[in-house]
Amino acid sequence: MFEGTVPEEYNNDPSNTKIIDVYYLCEKDHTLISIFKNDYGSAFEREDRNSPWIEIKDWHFD
Repeated sequence: MFEGTVPEEYNNDPSNTKIIDVYYLCEKDHTLISIFKNDYGSAFEREDRNSPWIEIKDWHFD
């Protein structure tokens, strides 16, 4: 999961990313549970942590 405003160069550096357990994320933000129940390739966004998740329909996984 990415926040969306971080430069691509930062994300491309393996020392700046980490693989973590999905359950850990859901403990921190319970709204993620419904996101993870969607089909592979689904994309969602929200304005801030208090906004609802909105599915992005025009995004395609390559």
